[in-house]
Amino acid sequence: SRGKGYGRKALELLLERAFVTDHIPKLRNDFEAGRDAALAIHLAAGFRQVGTEWSRRFGREIEILVLELTREEYLARRCQILPVDNPDERAAIAASVLADLPDWFGLPESTAEYVRASRDLPFWAARCAGEDLGFLALRQTGPEAAELYVMGVRPGYHHLGLGRKLFDAAYQYARERGYRFLQVKTVQEGRCPEYDRTNAFYRSLGFTELDCLPTLWDSWNPCQIFIMSVT
Repeated sequence: SRGKGYGRKALELLLERAFVTDHIPKLRNDFEAGRDAALAIHLAAGFRQVGTEWSRRFGREIEILVLELTREEYLARRCQILPVDNPDERAAIAASVLADLPDWFGLPESTAEYVRASRDLPFWAARCAGEDLGFLALRQTGPEAAELYVMGVRPGYHHLGLGRKLFDAAYQYARERGYRFLQVKTVQEGRCPEYDRTNAFYRSLGFTELDCLPTLWDSWNPCQIFIMSVT
């Protein structure tokens, strides 16, 4: 029965049960080096090799490859980027995600405004197994321009590609509607480690610095504007 996909299907069912039904935070497995078929199935499912060990089995020393997969990694791979049309649902998602990000959204008044405004803006959620892992709201700023008004991904899901997937959905929306430019407002580099990582993310998407407005928000919180062309 080898070569018919039964092993891959069995692993998919196991992961579904472990991560979605039982909420297990992490799975770990090991393989004897050279078991290429079994290793390939696990790597295709998202497992990462995290180490190598030596173990005495069956009377001999063998090399063991150690693999891991976290629940966050699993859900991020399966997540869908979905438009959200209901204003109350938009606000609820924004409020829930931003509450998990106090290092970025720690001012109650401004966070409340982000939530309020999200009700009426084009809005996408990163969703898997009924969980909203992140969101993005887009706001038109001119006849041919829009901005990433507010965006957030829950901390456990950072660096797993969800931010880029959300951006791709917003970029496609902007392109289809004939926008020529996108912008995003952030905090000037060097002021806050969290926002320094955010700025690096925007640069990786193709944004470039346009201007810094030191008094738009607060003197200790200078506003950096990034811009990109929609092609």
